[in-house]
Amino acid sequence: MSLGLGLDTGGTYTDVVLLGFEMERVICKAKALATYPKLGNRYRIGAGDIGKQHPFDGD
Repeated sequence: MSLGLGLDTGGTYTDVVLLGFEMERVICKAKALATYPKLGNRYRIGAGDIGKQHPFDGD
């Protein structure tokens, strides 16, 4: 399965989306409050939320 992770940092929130390319759809999404200056933390939190919604089994 081909997956993509999309990140969009806005003024208030960072949106994270897991895309299934073969299925051509959004598998799951998460939103994390953007805090400055540590935006990288928002990416990790958002990606962690994605992982909780759609655990990766290695296939």
